[in-house]
Amino acid sequence: MKKNRINIVIILFYFICFPSIAISQQASDKTKIKIDSLVTILASSKEDTNKVIILNKLSYELNYTDAGSAEEYALQALAIGEKLNFYKGIAQAYNILGIIYKNIGKFDISIENCKKSIEICRSIGDSSGVAGALNTIGTVNYYLGNYSEALIWYQRALSIYIQLNLPSREALLINNIGLVYSMLSDYNKALDYYFRSLKIQEENNNNNGIALALSNIGIIYFNLGDTDKALDYYEKSLKIRLELNDDFGIASCYSNMGNVYEHRSESDKAMEYYFKALEIFEAKNDLNNASTTIFCIGYNYLNQSKYYKAIEYFSKSRDLSIEFGNKSSLAYAYMNIGLAYLELQKYNKSLENLKNGLKLFTEIDNKNYISYSYSCLSRLFEAIGNYKESLKYFKQYSTLRDSLYSEESSKKIAEAEVLYETEKKENSIKLLTKEKELQSLQIEKQEYFRNFFIVL
Repeated sequence: MKKNRINIVIILFYFICFPSIAISQQASDKTKIKIDSLVTILASSKEDTNKVIILNKLSYELNYTDAGSAEEYALQALAIGEKLNFYKGIAQAYNILGIIYKNIGKFDISIENCKKSIEICRSIGDSSGVAGALNTIGTVNYYLGNYSEALIWYQRALSIYIQLNLPSREALLINNIGLVYSMLSDYNKALDYYFRSLKIQEENNNNNGIALALSNIGIIYFNLGDTDKALDYYEKSLKIRLELNDDFGIASCYSNMGNVYEHRSESDKAMEYYFKALEIFEAKNDLNNASTTIFCIGYNYLNQSKYYKAIEYFSKSRDLSIEFGNKSSLAYAYMNIGLAYLELQKYNKSLENLKNGLKLFTEIDNKNYISYSYSCLSRLFEAIGNYKESLKYFKQYSTLRDSLYSEESSKKIAEAEVLYETEKKENSIKLLTKEKELQSLQIEKQEYFRNFFIVL
């Protein structure tokens, strides 16, 4: 029986906060020094607006590494700000709380705080603050698999940053929009947005943003089955992340590189990278990305035909996805649990999980994996001798697959990089312009790959 399976790539989001706080999420030595300095200043500060500002800064710096302390500082800032009628500080505190609750999976509370921040920011004319909160709401919807809704919020934030002439933040929103299109399997649009983001980041010498764009471009190549180019972009991104001591970025690169080695059937090397990534995500209490890495470990066991071990890890990923309300991750977990049970010839359990996966992929309108689900269900019904149902699902799979990998789509993907290279007037990167690459893409178009989260 031929084995077609799902692979997930971890994406590092870059979240944008209000202007007075640096856009960063790495726990570098520089960040630790900044935190220590803020704690020292806080100890001797009076209960005035400066204390609110310090508390907000402390909260933001800690929100990716110590959510509990970050929440405590933000709530203190909110309480003092309200006593002083310091509306800017109040808005910032609500915004940070929105980010904190988003990171720990309390999505409803996150949106509630972001909307409070938006209301106050609009009343005091803080357009940048409005955009930051809009971006966070977009990311919550992204995590929930509400991609059309996420796109609306991201585009609203982007329009504000364009009006304010803030190119670095504009580039980060362009990147996030690219993520949405990538999740929707619209790779030509995703690649176009990623190269636009990369160009802006390079013009502004923003190494964090450059690393982010390089990684996401690598993801597109991986989705297209070009693992050599994918690994090249991941390694370029990792080099920058290591120089910046960006733990989250390093972990995301490790996970993505693990996927490349997994695809190359280098299981031991893949596991080495997965567990290195998982160690970082768990240390930072980033359970969302930890869940995705756990999924990848399960996939590795699936490839080794260690089906019960695979189900164990997929189930851990499933449970975390349910806790976070992340439809995308949950869909992948169900799908692969179904595949593992299919290999074990436990057909009832396989059918239940495969149908759960298809239902979720349909809800989030992920056409790539709707097609893939049809293929898996076709295999299942063939295995149990129900050839009528098998043929039905195979026809649905074939029709949707061909529409996703049309010649026009391949042409548009190639044009995105050609445009970027023309603007840079360089020839260091070549994308899908050789006939053999186009032929390879057609040969491998039945293999599907996946890109999924992070951070920022």
